[in-house]
Amino acid sequence: LQFGANLERHDEGDDVSAAIGLEGMLPYWIELDAMAFVGDGGHVQIRAEAEREVLRSQRLVLVPRIKINASLQDIADRGLERGIHETAVELRLGYKVHHKVFPYLGLSWHRHFGEVGRLLEDVGEDDAATSVIVGIRAWF
Repeated sequence: LQFGANLERHDEGDDVSAAIGLEGMLPYWIELDAMAFVGDGGHVQIRAEAEREVLRSQRLVLVPRIKINASLQDIADRGLERGIHETAVELRLGYKVHHKVFPYLGLSWHRHFGEVGRLLEDVGEDDAATSVIVGIRAWF
């Protein structure tokens, strides 16, 4: 269980004054990280991320991941409508060189919905994007 103020989101101009979240393991070894952000005006936004590591061999790992951002009410000054306004789906394939080093290659699909998606389209941008991702996850 996590709670407190989220200063990172506040620096970006959001009116977030409190955050509460849950991080843990669901059945079938699905890792969940979910946060609710409560703004000064009573606005509530939710961010959830779930992933699962699927071993293809002792070292080769496939990691599907989904991220969702949603709002429980309309927030006109931010162009957000009630419901899901952003989602991302990723699929990463990595090789565990060491239990603390994990280089990976993946594919990511990201999409904005509602007013944010319409605003992006109005300025000539796509409301959805697909990209190739390359990275190294390491911890010490």
